[in-house]
Amino acid sequence: MSNDWLQEWSQSKIDLASRLSSGECGGSYAEAVIIICNVLSAISADIWPGRNIDKKRFVELLFKYSNSMESCETISVPLLIDTFRECGNIKLANKLKMELLPFSDTRVITGNDSDKTIGDLKTDYPEIEITVLKRHSYSCILYEDIRSGYAHEYQPGGRADSWPMSSDRDNCLVSYTNRLTNAGTVNRLIHFNVSWLVRLAGEVVGNLVKENPMPTFTRYTSWWLEAT
Repeated sequence: MSNDWLQEWSQSKIDLASRLSSGECGGSYAEAVIIICNVLSAISADIWPGRNIDKKRFVELLFKYSNSMESCETISVPLLIDTFRECGNIKLANKLKMELLPFSDTRVITGNDSDKTIGDLKTDYPEIEITVLKRHSYSCILYEDIRSGYAHEYQPGGRADSWPMSSDRDNCLVSYTNRLTNAGTVNRLIHFNVSWLVRLAGEVVGNLVKENPMPTFTRYTSWWLEAT
């Protein structure tokens, strides 16, 4: 994939995704995110060729080549709390909920209401391993629950939802759907705004087009997702 046609190729796919998200040709959120995530996957595979590294290179692409690095590194606090609750660390889950998510379970929230940077969480909660925080970053969740969920099952993964809970498409990167569990607790499922994903893909492509030649790493060991 060369710089000469990367912009045209990717932009045509991103424009198609935007139109499908708006309902053209019977399209929906599913078709839009499949296309956007596959554009990002294709680019990451070209830069970091090889097998069994798909998630690491997808996340690395967003980390290295988007202008929204802080957004990609943002941690989903509701999903982090759910993880600790599900693995039996109730004390830490309750502490995080009380201090970072002091809302009624019925309240609809967005990422602006709850989510934090890795730096903030690591400073305030040093007992949480950095790799655990990174697994709850927007970039990692996007790969696991949107890219992989739709690629393999044509639906979001267990932590995500296809329905937006905010109409603020310009300033709200993510919103959360409240879901009652069989245990009587409420999980919040993340929704990624298509408008943000479109901007994110455009940033990645725009930055790569400026590089000549386009970077290719045949050996790469310093993955952001694994660094401690």
